[in-house]
Amino acid sequence: ATATATATAAATAAAAETHAVMVPGLPVDVTKEELEAACKAFGEVAGIRVRRRQKRKQAYAFVSFAEARSASAALQGGEGLSLRDGSHRLRVLPATMNPAKAAADAQDVDAAAAATATATA
Repeated sequence: ATATATATAAATAAAAETHAVMVPGLPVDVTKEELEAACKAFGEVAGIRVRRRQKRKQAYAFVSFAEARSASAALQGGEGLSLRDGSHRLRVLPATMNPAKAAADAQDVDAAAAATATATA
């Protein structure tokens, strides 16, 4: 039990550091909009990367949050989320993103925020 608690604590810390979680076992036709709608219960979604495995007819996604506490909350309570009116339950796991991709996501979010600020000014 102690090893499991230590592993869970390490996973939560990793998610907090990257602000991201992984959502595996998704329908191959899942959309970013569906995922964002489900995940925004935990906080502001900063970015979503969906990867599709056509041969397995499945997809998985990395969901980046604007704040570390949102990623931690998703890990703690994400098992209760579902897509498509409850027909597909979500699993939420710690993300192990490539640091370069995580930095690129952050730059995309910064650029989008700057564009939004410019458009509303």
